[in-house]
Amino acid sequence: METKTTTVQREALLKAGELLVCQPAGAAGMTAASVSRQAGLDEAVFVAAFKDIEQFKSDLLTYLMDTVRADALPMMGMGGTSPGRDRIWRTMEAFLDANLRHPAMRALAYDLRTDARALDQLRRRTTGYSVVFKLELDTTGKPDSAAAARLFTTMTVDTARAEHEAGHALVDMRRALFAMLRGYVS
Repeated sequence: METKTTTVQREALLKAGELLVCQPAGAAGMTAASVSRQAGLDEAVFVAAFKDIEQFKSDLLTYLMDTVRADALPMMGMGGTSPGRDRIWRTMEAFLDANLRHPAMRALAYDLRTDARALDQLRRRTTGYSVVFKLELDTTGKPDSAAAARLFTTMTVDTARAEHEAGHALVDMRRALFAMLRGYVS
């Protein structure tokens, strides 16, 4: 008999994975059985939803990246905030804060750093952030907005990595990042 999964069960498994990634064994220690046990579900539900642990890790990374993005990108469309430096900074800061609220995303990205599928996911997501920053920088009329967007995205992601390693916001790095943005978009 084939086991069907519901959206609620799938979400429970992903949330269980988020908790397990932050445990000492990390993603390497996750198994279908451990994720299912953490979620309080039968392992057959896991297999029906994700096929295997590698697919689960890939889907978990997407889920966590979507969670971080959902926290950060609404800052771009904030009512009353005009395009430009302040809105870009608020978005960068929201992204950094979201990374701190969801440490499993950085932990999983680190654990999967040699996985080709995960690297492709991260590359595509970073490119997406660069496109958003470029569109915002275009409103400032500054030259080389595509190059600047890529650099600001890279610096923001690197700051997120450093903050993940530290376990808290690094005010000095954020100040330096904002100073560079302020220097480009006066």
